Amino acid sequence: MYRRYAPGLEIVPAATDYEVLVNSTPFQFADLLPSPDRFQRNCIAFKEYIGYWGYRLLRR
Repeated sequence: MYRRYAPGLEIVPAATDYEVLVNSTPFQFADLLPSPDRFQRNCIAFKEYIGYWGYRLLRR
């Protein structure tokens, strides 16, 4: 998208998943139970999926 609308812009990939380090504890059975934190993370992921597919379907 940036190459199409801003051809003079230099694109530099960078890691952005800073939340990976937040949950570095080993898996426990309690991880399968609902919690507000897990609900928030699922909402964030769902929003990203909607944005990705919305862009893919609606771009021209």
